[in-house]
Amino acid sequence: MSKITRIILSIMGVIMVCLLTLDGFGRYLLGKSIVWAEEVTRILFVWGCFISITEAFIKKAHIGFDALANKNFVTKKVSGILNGICLAVVGAVVMYFGWSFSKQVGKFPMPATGLPIYVLYIAGVAAGTIWIGIGLYQSYKAMITKPEGGI
Repeated sequence: MSKITRIILSIMGVIMVCLLTLDGFGRYLLGKSIVWAEEVTRILFVWGCFISITEAFIKKAHIGFDALANKNFVTKKVSGILNGICLAVVGAVVMYFGWSFSKQVGKFPMPATGLPIYVLYIAGVAAGTIWIGIGLYQSYKAMITKPEGGI
């Protein structure tokens, strides 16, 4: 998963840099800009952010309270359960409000590309849905974890 994510994010980054470079070159040297370049770059950026955040949640590479959480087995277990629940709740909020917003404005086209604006906002819905699953899975894993040494 990590290798695929890196490849996808790298491709997206290269496309963004190329588009913005060509747009800047055209605007300042030729007097013509690529009208749709900024919109495509914005879409790629938003999707890239949500992909990166989701990857961090999967790897548990986010900021945590390790000094307290890893103090003993009980604090590690409780923090793992709470962390998963919080992630699921945040995912539900992002998914719900992303969906509500997409339903209201999603049908309108973006000015330059003509793509429906939900292409941009549906990233939050997709990420929120995945975060709910990751959070519930992490809470479940924390609940069934047994102390080392076996009790």
